[in-house]
This record gives sequence, C-alpha cells and structure tokens, in this order.
Amino acid sequence: MIMKKNRQLIGRGISPGYVSGNAYIYKDILERDYNLYPISEQETEKEYKRISQAFKKTHHDLTILTRSVERELDKDLADIFRSHKMILKNPSLLKDIKVELEKECVNAEHIIKTVFTRYQYNLSSLEHSFLRERADDIADLAKRLIQSLLGVENLLETVPPDIILIAKRLSPSDIVFLRKKSILGIVVEFCGTDSHSAILARGMGIPVISGITNVLEQIENGEELLLDGITGRVILQHDEKQKEDFNQHNREYNKVLVDAKKACRDPAITRDGMHISVMANICCYEDAHLARKNGADGIGLYRLEQLYLDQKTLPTEHELTKKLRLSLKPVENLPITVRLLDVGADKAIPYLNYAHEYNLLFSRRGVRLLLDYRELMSSQINALLKLSGEFSLRIIVPMVTLAEDMKQVREMTEILAKQLGINKIPPLGAMIETPAAALCAAEIAQYAEFFSIGTNDLTQYVMAAGREEEFMSQYYIQNHPAVLELMRQVCQAVPDYEIEICGELAGNPNAIPGLLKMGIKHLSVFPLCIPVIKEVIRNS
Repeated sequence: MIMKKNRQLIGRGISPGYVSGNAYIYKDILERDYNLYPISEQETEKEYKRISQAFKKTHHDLTILTRSVERELDKDLADIFRSHKMILKNPSLLKDIKVELEKECVNAEHIIKTVFTRYQYNLSSLEHSFLRERADDIADLAKRLIQSLLGVENLLETVPPDIILIAKRLSPSDIVFLRKKSILGIVVEFCGTDSHSAILARGMGIPVISGITNVLEQIENGEELLLDGITGRVILQHDEKQKEDFNQHNREYNKVLVDAKKACRDPAITRDGMHISVMANICCYEDAHLARKNGADGIGLYRLEQLYLDQKTLPTEHELTKKLRLSLKPVENLPITVRLLDVGADKAIPYLNYAHEYNLLFSRRGVRLLLDYRELMSSQINALLKLSGEFSLRIIVPMVTLAEDMKQVREMTEILAKQLGINKIPPLGAMIETPAAALCAAEIAQYAEFFSIGTNDLTQYVMAAGREEEFMSQYYIQNHPAVLELMRQVCQAVPDYEIEICGELAGNPNAIPGLLKMGIKHLSVFPLCIPVIKEVIRNS
C-alpha cells in the first residue's frame, strides 16, 4: 500500500456524525473458507434435514430478534426482520435448495451459500439501487443459516468495542448486533442510502460511510481514522492540525445535536426572524415514521420508486393508491410533496421493456421517460389525485429540462382531474436538476407553481462528474461556485416562488448559511438530519 500524508477517501454519508478511532477489518462468514465435502445420493436426505432444521432455528432466532428490536428500538424497524421471516417461508426457496443439493451432492453449507449467492447476485446486478439494496437481506439470511449449520455464533462477537468497523457489507442483523458493542462508526463498501442496514444505522445514531471501492484493501487494521459521516470523508494519516480541526467540528456537532434533539419539534427561525421549513426526504413507511419522530415540518420529497421496484409487475392504480396511503399514514397531517417516478436507462425497472441506451448519464429518465409511457404517468397522477382529498399533497416532476415538459404534464393532470370530477388539481412543481432548467427557470415557471433544486444531479451535470465514480470524487463538489451561481440565478429569476433544496447539500450544516443568504426558505433532508439542521438555522 502506498502511504500518503493527509490521505482521504471519499464516499457517501449514509448516517451522519463525526467519530475518530482505530479501524477494525471485518470479514463475514460468506467471505471466509469452510470445509466443502461431497456426499452420496443416499445422504442428501440427511443433509436436507440439516437445512430444514437450520431454517427452523433461524426463524426462531428472527422471532426473538424482532421482539427485541420492537422493544428496544422501534416497532417499524422490527418489520425488517418480519420480512426476513417471510422470505424463509417462501416454498420456492426450499425447493431451489433441494434441487441444488440433489444435483451437486455436497454439504449443506456450500448449498446454502450457492443458492443464496445466486439470489443475491440476481438482485445486486440490477441497475436500480432499491433492488440492489434488497440483496443485503438475502445475504443476511444466508449468514444466519450457515452459522446455524456450523454451530457458531455471530462472528461479530469477536469485534472489540470502541472501534471503527471496516467491512465489505453489513446485513441488517449485523447492524442491530453492533448496538451492544459500542461501535463508534462504520465504513462499508456496499450499503445503499435506502437499504434496511442504512435505516437501522440512522435509527441507532451510528455514523456510516459507504461507497468506497475496495475499502478492505485501502485501510489497514488498527489505523487511526477520522470519520465524517456528513460529507462522507474518511481521513487517514492526518496531522495534528487536521485532527484538532476535526475534533472541534465533532464538539460543535455534538453540542448542536444535544440541543437539537430537545427542540426538534420547534420551528426553525433564524436570528433575524426568518422562518425556514425543514422537511424530510423519504421513500417508505419507516422513513415517514422517522420524519415525524425527528420533527419534520413536512415531506419535501417522497420518492415513488420503491413502490414499483419491490414487485415483479407494474402496480395497478389501485395498488399504488393503497400502498401510498399506508406509507404516508405517519405524516398524514403534514404537507407532502410526491415526486413522479424517476427511473430510466440508468435506473431501470426490469418489467418495462424500453430500448437500451448507451450513454446512461444523458439518457431518458424522469419526465422524459414518462412522456413516452403515458399510461405509466397517468396511473401515478390518478393515484395522487385520488389521495389529494386525504392528504395535503403536491406533485413534483423529475428531470425537467424544457418548459414543454411541464406544459405536457400539466395538461395531462388537468384532463385526468376532470375525468375524476376533481375541480382543483394539487400544486405542480418542477425539479431543477440540469443547467438548462436552472437557466430557463422563468420560462418553466409558466407551468410550475414551485421548484425543488436537486443538487445531487445538478452538481454532476455542472461539474461533468458522476457522483458514484470513485476517481471523479475530487470534481463532484456540491458547493462549487459554478453550482451555487446557477442556484442563485434560479432564485433571482423567480423571486416570488417557493424554492426548495432537496439534495445532499441541504443536509450539510456548513452549507446552510450560504443557502439562507441566497434566499432559500425550504430545505428537505434525511429524517435523522432534521434536528441538527433546525438548530444550525436557529444559530444563523
């Protein structure tokens, strides 16, 4: 390993917070070697019985874990492990295992690893993040079953307290187990923002950074690290000044955090009397519950993607309405902005057979795809129109580039509302995510009643740097003057419009003073960030 002074790794902040400590490299049971041995055809029944017993024990262990999480953490977080129990009860899973066992004639541990790895690979190779993140749940169950077959306890038992855990991936039950170990923080190669592992980590307040390629090779066991879960930085080989600056940030953050939690339900009012709305970005019932718990003033961005990507066929309008109603129940008295489906060639839905596109960064996505699939868009709009009588809803359109995009969506919404006998449609807004949209904000405003600036996509299009690319991280700068100047131009073009910031920049405490000076009065962030952002605003 080539050592550089003041070296840092850039990932994504999955769960916020500042921690310093020594690294502990962890490899789970799926990455370790264990005995592989052949069995005769006559022994397959005996081996299948071992597997069945492992299923029963794992189901029993999950029942105990579910009760523990419900009692000690949160009822909604416990639902994660209820879903794991449902997977175990899937008859096709045991059938696949039996077929594999009879075909390969090897021991049960290897069969479980083979079948579950195949399931996991099929999910993780899909292009959309939500389906990739469900692969963590499959890996979690595989680990539990293999541990049961081997008669070993959780390998995390050997992890010492007060360390920063470095891992390739961590399952939801790993995260729950770590609450007993006083883990300071986690750096993990694979962990999506909306994965069950991420939701649990945020609920437990453990800072987590994800998305660092080959992380096990880049960090040495025992190495001292500074972990910034807000900006997604891991600082190695730091000097004393860097460490002191980091510790000062940590002290300030912790003081703000303590004060913030006490006042999270209070309004965020600046020192000069300006009221700032701090809302939540959510995608599911669990996030809605966290948003309410952390004092959200509303839902600034509800992502519809999960309602499409957790099933094998296109949801009907009735199914979509039912799922949305249930998902929004915890925040039913708050204002809610729902984004129309934001998928495309870079975030594909398997059961939509649209043509392959080679340049994913500049392909059809968001409104561009919806306008080509009118029935897909109309089912979403109809569902939202029907729910507009129950919730205080607004609809926002993703990836708007041309005023014509918004015009067509507005015309369709008005036609559908008339067919349903609805006289007044919910407010329609536009996502500002490209330089073209930012520069033509006044023109787009003819058909949009509010704007939301998605700083994640805006940054990558302005800086020509994909946010997922490790080697481009030094160019992906959300507070770069060029990005901020475009945001300022949007504010100046439509001074009387409600403009919200919903990207990661809105959840960065250091960026808040600049956003307020720009005239921004509406922010939307991860639910767990709400108390801190409100406190930063009160001190601005």
